[in-house]
Amino acid sequence: MRFGELNLQTAEIIITDVQYRQMADRILNTSPISRRAGNKFLSDDFTTKTISMTGYVISNSASGLIGIIDNMHRYLALPQKELSIDADRVYIATCSKAEFPELNFSRSVSPFNLEFLSVSPFSFGTNLNANFVLPSGVVDRTFSITISGTAYAEPNLSLTTFSGAGNAGITKMTIAHLTSGQEVVISGAWSRNIETVLNYDNATVTLSGLLYDYTGSFDNYPVGNNSIRITFEGSNDFGVEGEISYSPRFWF
Repeated sequence: MRFGELNLQTAEIIITDVQYRQMADRILNTSPISRRAGNKFLSDDFTTKTISMTGYVISNSASGLIGIIDNMHRYLALPQKELSIDADRVYIATCSKAEFPELNFSRSVSPFNLEFLSVSPFSFGTNLNANFVLPSGVVDRTFSITISGTAYAEPNLSLTTFSGAGNAGITKMTIAHLTSGQEVVISGAWSRNIETVLNYDNATVTLSGLLYDYTGSFDNYPVGNNSIRITFEGSNDFGVEGEISYSPRFWF
């Protein structure tokens, strides 16, 4: 169990209870219905999630106890760090409360209460990758990817022309998410060894690290099977390596 660089389960720091298996706070928007009882449902939004911990700090001396707690404060003061509770999931959180209610200069044991706020309602699993190749001459390919987790993903999709020199012949790329019907269209003139990255999290396109204009719209990839079609205009003379990477999201 860790928060950033701080180990929260050692011989000196002992966590006795963690409350984190609840859903994030949820705002339900409703509106009164005229001329009859009840409200109509408009929308729902998951907001932040609070994670609470209780435990003890133990030392051989009062001065040693103060030193351990000072070191805890040093790391707990840092915002937006990975909070790892389970082995395969992390939260991005900030410590909002650190209480040591019985701390004094004559004791070598102190209980504590910690509270962390995650502005994202999700926990995140280990990053996953799906790789594919569009060989030379192939200008249209449809394939599937299965999204794991319990909540939608916002992946990175990268397309890299094979290395070397010369024009790849591609003048337009269309990446269609057939599951939702949304697509992103990028026009240009690709040479070899150019990496085109679609970031579905912040709705940007980069070519070799530089922001690039596009038309169309980004969307989310729901859990389960997703169908994607990639189409090139011009000619795919040298082939393209592709990768979809994402971190699975979980509601708790």
